[in-house]
Amino acid sequence: MTRTLVCLPLALLLTHCAPTPDPATRALTGTWVLTEQLADIGDGSGTYQPVDSDRKLVFQADGTVTSNFNFCNPIDGGTRLRSAKWSLEDGQLQPDCRADRPLPFRLEEGVLTLTPFCIEACGERYAKVE
Repeated sequence: MTRTLVCLPLALLLTHCAPTPDPATRALTGTWVLTEQLADIGDGSGTYQPVDSDRKLVFQADGTVTSNFNFCNPIDGGTRLRSAKWSLEDGQLQPDCRADRPLPFRLEEGVLTLTPFCIEACGERYAKVE
């Protein structure tokens, strides 16, 4: 009887725990800051260059991401938070401002690369800070 009284609460506790996110989700969730941008004049010869920026992305485990810049018009200078949904399966962000224009991203060796919509080649690299 004592064994049942000890095991029952333990079993209930174990069945009510939240699922552990997979390693890829854990690697992506957190705060990321912009460290490099692709500079290209349109001939494909561009390279990533270091930048000093306050741009941030915050990825949540629930599949949402917020930014302190406008995904659809990144040069507007506004500080209004924008949001998007992210999918590791698709490797895309779906911005709330343009659901018809997903932004591809990839996470490799601790570097998050985002490819915004541009006429010329462009790209952004982020480093995780939290």
